Amino acid sequence: MIETFFNPQIITDAWPIVMAGLWNTIKLSLVVVPLGLIGGTLLALLASVHTRWVRWPLMAWTDFFRAFPPLVLLIFI
Repeated sequence: MIETFFNPQIITDAWPIVMAGLWNTIKLSLVVVPLGLIGGTLLALLASVHTRWVRWPLMAWTDFFRAFPPLVLLIFI
């Protein structure tokens, strides 16, 4: 069982692929997290506006993204 699941040869062969995936995840996070922070802050500031034509589309936008699971949204995109 140990040779099947913890085979050092397979781990050595897969290590560059795992590290490339880790590096891609870090790069993507460095881009997406600040964009999400900025976008969320802008939406929160817009939510404080009491004008009907600003508030209703914002509520529809928020309800749309709350209603769908993230995986379904990824499939649509």
